Amino acid sequence: MSARRVLEEGCRSTWHRKDAVSRPGRNKVGTIGRPIHTITGPLTSSCVNDWDFRLLETDKIDELLARYTAAEARIAANLLELDEHPTFKILAGGGLRGATLAKVGSAMERSPDLWRWLSQLQRVLADARDIRDDGRMNSERRARITELLTGRSILLHVDERSLAQRGLLDAGQTNVRSTIEHLLAQMREAYEPIRDGVAAVDQVWTEVVPRTDSGATTLQRLQAEADRLGLREPTLSVLDRRLSEVRSALAEDPLSLSGTFAADLETLVGDATRQMASIARGYDELDGDIAATETQLAELRVLRNRAAAAHTQSSTKIKRADNLVHTPDVAIIDGAGGLASLADAIRADASSNWQQKRQQLDAWMAKTIALREQLTRAYDLNVAPLRKRDELRGLLAAYWAKAAALGRAEEASLSDLHDDAHNELFTSPTDLDRASMLVGTFGTALRVRGADTSPPASASQNSASQNSASENSASGDL
Repeated sequence: MSARRVLEEGCRSTWHRKDAVSRPGRNKVGTIGRPIHTITGPLTSSCVNDWDFRLLETDKIDELLARYTAAEARIAANLLELDEHPTFKILAGGGLRGATLAKVGSAMERSPDLWRWLSQLQRVLADARDIRDDGRMNSERRARITELLTGRSILLHVDERSLAQRGLLDAGQTNVRSTIEHLLAQMREAYEPIRDGVAAVDQVWTEVVPRTDSGATTLQRLQAEADRLGLREPTLSVLDRRLSEVRSALAEDPLSLSGTFAADLETLVGDATRQMASIARGYDELDGDIAATETQLAELRVLRNRAAAAHTQSSTKIKRADNLVHTPDVAIIDGAGGLASLADAIRADASSNWQQKRQQLDAWMAKTIALREQLTRAYDLNVAPLRKRDELRGLLAAYWAKAAALGRAEEASLSDLHDDAHNELFTSPTDLDRASMLVGTFGTALRVRGADTSPPASASQNSASQNSASENSASGDL
C-alpha cells in the first residue's frame, strides 16, 4: 500500500481535516485539548491535500515509541496496584453515601474506562512496534506509524445517537477518537480523583479503625465490670451507640467523620472509664467506708467539743468578743436521727443491695463533710479572740526581753507601761482593744528612745507559742 493510500485511509478514519466544521449535537468535546470533530459525508481525492499530515522521521518515531511504551508500562503498573488496593476494592463495591459518595462516587464510576483506554493504548502501540520492527522503514511504514502515534488512532467511546439527533445521512453510532497525547491527559484526569479519593478514605480508616477497635475493647471490659457489679451504666450505652454509628460511617461514608472524631471518641471512652472506675471503687470500698463511720463520728465529737470550748473561753475571758458562733447541739451527732444512728442503720441494713447501701452511705458522708466544715468554721471564729490575746502576750514578752537586753528594763516609764499591758492581758475578761493599745504604746516608747528600731526578734516565736497555748486551752481553763 502506498503512502498516499495510507493517508486516504487515515482520512476516512482518524485524522482532523483543516477546514472541518463542528456540528452541534454531532461532536464530542474532549476533556482536555481541542474539540474532537466527527467528519461525515463522502470524501474526495482533495481530502489528502486538505489534511495536515507530516511523516515522522525515524528518530522521532523511536523517541515517541520509547516514551509511549514507558507510559504504557507505568499506567499498567499503577492501575494494577490500584485494583489490588483493599480500599479501592471496598469503594468499587458500591454502597457509598453522603460525603464519600459526593467526593469519590463519580470518580469510581470512571475506573472501568481506565482499563478500556489502556487496552486501546496497548493495541495501538503494539501495532506501531510491529511495523517498526518489520524491516527497513519506507514511506508506507512511516505513514502508518505516523498515523498511529500522532493521529486519532485511539477509540475513546462510541457515541450513540437517537433518531431525533440524526440527520438523513448520519449513522446511529459514531466512533469518537483521540490522539495518544489526548488519551494520556484523559486518563490522568480520570485517575487522579480516584487516587485522591482512595487515599482520603484510606487515611480515615487508618486513623479511625484502630481507635474504634480500642474503644470497642474498652467497652467490652467495662461492660463485663458492670455485669459483675449488677448494674446498667448509662455512659456505657452512650459509648456503645457512638461506636455503632462510627462502624456504619466507616462502611458507607468514612469521609463524614470529622477531624474532631478522635478527640470526641476518646472523651466518651475516658468518661465511661472514669465513671466505671468510680463505681467499682465505691463497691470495693463499701465495707471499709462503713467501718470508718465510727472514726469519723469520733472526730466530729472532738471537733464539736473544741468549738464549744472555744466559744465558752472567748465568752468568759475576752471582753466584747465578736463574731462568736454557737456550736450545733450534740444531738446532731448522737441524738435520735443523728449521724450515729444513721450509720448504725446502714450497717444493720440487710435488705438493700450494694448500690443502695452505697447511695445511703454517700449521703451520710455528705452530711458529715458539711458538719465538719461547719464545726471547723465555728472553731476558727470562736478561738480567734483567744489567738489575738495570745499574739499580744507574745509581742509584749518580746518587747520586754528587748528592753532588758538594752538595759532599759529598770526605767520607770517603760516598767509601768509593761505592767499595765501585762495586767490587761493576763486578767479576765481581757479588753483586746485596750491591751492592743497598751502593747503598741510600750513598743513605740521602746523604739523611740532605743537606738535599735527593728521589731523584737523573738516576737513571732513568742506569738506562736502563745497561739499553741490558746488552742490547747480552748477546751480547758486558762
